Amino acid sequence: HVMPHMNTPRKLADFLTASYEVGGVTSILALSSLFILMQLHNLDYPDFYRSLYAKLEPSIFYAKHRARFFRLLTLCLSSTALPSYLTAAFIKKLCRISLSAPPSGALYTLTLTRNLLQSNHECRTLIQRVRQDEQKRGKQVDSEVLGD
Repeated sequence: HVMPHMNTPRKLADFLTASYEVGGVTSILALSSLFILMQLHNLDYPDFYRSLYAKLEPSIFYAKHRARFFRLLTLCLSSTALPSYLTAAFIKKLCRISLSAPPSGALYTLTLTRNLLQSNHECRTLIQRVRQDEQKRGKQVDSEVLGD
């Protein structure tokens, strides 16, 4: 990386944004630097997560730098400031593409999905939703058992 040695690394923002939008291997390599600029130098890139979502395709499992991409994806999605609806969208997409992924890729996406579900409690309704009548019935059973 050359960014730590630059006085103003934000000057790379236009170049990295254009590289990220090219697609393919170039975008995977630009992803790391863009995320550093967003995180450490307050770069505003409003379509970052939208374009990251678009890069999640079954072909990513066969890319040359797939391990790097998934490591960066994990880093990008681990932010606690990420809205739960965005996390839920990534969870659903990861599950969907894991169906057509090779076994090693599916294992990684399912692990990432599990970690995202554990860290974001609002997204748990994606896998188990309690209906209102079932919730009331559960409270009645609890009160009968506990003697309340």
